[in-house]
Amino acid sequence: RVALGAAVSAAFVPGSLLLYALVAILVAIARAVLDRGGRALQGLVSAGIGLALAWVLLLPWSTTWFAPGGVMNRLLGDDTAPLFAASFRGHGMASTLLGQTPDGPPLFGLALPLLGLVAVLVGEGSRRRMALALWSVVVTSGIVVELISTGVLRPIVAAPTEAGVLASLAFAGLAGLAIGAFRLDLRRKALGWQHALTIGVLGISLFLAVTGLGPTTLAGGWDPGRTSGGIEAPVVQQVSSLLDAEAQQIGEFRALWVGDTWLPDEPSALRPPGEHFITGARSSLLTDLFQPATGPGETRLRRVIWSIESGETDRGGRLLGAFNVHFVIVERGPDARGWLAQRDLAVIRTEPTYHVLRNQLELPRAAVFDELPAYARALDEGPGALAEVGEEEVEPVAELRSEGAAGPFRGRAAGPGVVFLAQARHPQWEARAGEERLGRVDSGWGNAFALPAGDATVEVWFASSPLRYVWYGSLVFMWLVVIGAAAPRRARRRRT
Repeated sequence: RVALGAAVSAAFVPGSLLLYALVAILVAIARAVLDRGGRALQGLVSAGIGLALAWVLLLPWSTTWFAPGGVMNRLLGDDTAPLFAASFRGHGMASTLLGQTPDGPPLFGLALPLLGLVAVLVGEGSRRRMALALWSVVVTSGIVVELISTGVLRPIVAAPTEAGVLASLAFAGLAGLAIGAFRLDLRRKALGWQHALTIGVLGISLFLAVTGLGPTTLAGGWDPGRTSGGIEAPVVQQVSSLLDAEAQQIGEFRALWVGDTWLPDEPSALRPPGEHFITGARSSLLTDLFQPATGPGETRLRRVIWSIESGETDRGGRLLGAFNVHFVIVERGPDARGWLAQRDLAVIRTEPTYHVLRNQLELPRAAVFDELPAYARALDEGPGALAEVGEEEVEPVAELRSEGAAGPFRGRAAGPGVVFLAQARHPQWEARAGEERLGRVDSGWGNAFALPAGDATVEVWFASSPLRYVWYGSLVFMWLVVIGAAAPRRARRRRT
């Protein structure tokens, strides 16, 4: 059960595995102090095995976490760590113990530690031991938040909300233990100060919960699950509908979103920090969160964006075309001036909060050219080369089509020429004309292949190793085994 729950959690918050490990260590220490029966080490070993198995269930993605561009590498990197640590300002041990981390209605948060106090003072036996263990979880979460907010520890999770999830679960357990202690343990005690204190604290907690949740929720002041900082969901839906309609007409393409209002309220290690991100033709999908870093492609794209926003070039459409970017959605404001000054980006829609620009010189995702476009080569030749790209327009000899963004891409073309695929360079991308395999040519960030003379059907595909499917099948089997092992089972009664 630990493996299954931790694997699902780490799929969205990889650093949660480290947080769980810290909590397991502290809970084991607390249990060793309270219960000298020797079960503390057994519990710690079981938790460690469960967390290790959770990491295995997320293979092969989990092997990339600490690699350059991986999610944990972003959290701990010299350049990116301060961006994540900034969101922890104002949070610490005190805010965690008082139920203010993660963010929620303040009065409701204050009711949680009061209920936890009842669980410890009134509960007896296993209920009190469980209450102390849950308090150790809250304390551990508070220590982690305090260390990150003061700069002693680099962020292991992206935001205080993620760090406070365990504390919230612990407080929920303490609330249940408090009710159990009130109903089961208090009746066995002689009438006295404990009854008065318990009833008084429960009454205050109920008052705080009602006054905290009621008006705040009815007034719409508390909006859990909100994912967009300054842009409302209907606005995003407008742009998504526009992109979807275009995709039905022209096929797959990419869209570039510029501006911090398109990003979530809190940073996420799954989404690289910055004021832009790139998606497919149907806006941002859940699968976009799990895309690995594109390496040289991501670096070249940032260089192009800088050249546009700094005014180094006014032909950004040509440069973005090499990335198959057909549309740019820009937040309105002073930072939009560089984008509006581009001669090959046409404004097709203007709203109070954003502009939609269409690339006048976009390239298909996969196409055949007489020669590799100059602006595709310029991406690899340094910032100065971007400003020197000529005015020539490059038309593809033939476009290779695909039913999905991942290929395979097929089309009829006549050589000689160059096949260019606007996907991050990877040795497993292969191409052929008829039955002849095509050799690679230098193409900067993308994939290019030399097409010989003659007319043939050209195909570009990602060659997966058969071992890849064996591995994926093994992972599915492992998930089924873990789910089956975690399912509750009824003990069979022996017949006498």
